[in-house]
Amino acid sequence: MKKFGGLYAPILAVAKSYAEMNGLQIDWNDPTATVSKLAVITQTPKEFDFPISNWPPQFHYAGPFHDDEGREQVPFPWEKLTGAPLIYASLGTLLNGIEHVYRAILEAVGRFPDTQVVLSVGKNIDPDDLRPIPSNVIMVNTAPQIEC
Repeated sequence: MKKFGGLYAPILAVAKSYAEMNGLQIDWNDPTATVSKLAVITQTPKEFDFPISNWPPQFHYAGPFHDDEGREQVPFPWEKLTGAPLIYASLGTLLNGIEHVYRAILEAVGRFPDTQVVLSVGKNIDPDDLRPIPSNVIMVNTAPQIEC
């Protein structure tokens, strides 16, 4: 948890400075102090989230937000899919590039040879740097998430 806090320390410093500059009184020890009382909207589909029953009433799942316009065509080795249960793993836009996290994912999924994993590593990692790759993993820089 300390590492996670360290990642957000620079963002928190900017938020605190902004709040002070604008005369906002915020209890930074209260994790809900900056949560909107009107609406909290996530583009994450409910089915992709952990089963959490204590969301506040102003929390709404509204995703996914997408249409096919403007979506870049992404090459993908469809022929490598085996029909085994599929796991899609990605660190998204903000956290990709953290090599030791990808190594941990590879180590973990290697223990489940009856599954197949598509691991999208983004543009900041060279897949060759993460070898050896378990045989049940298809590693790509980007994946067609909706189609997978």
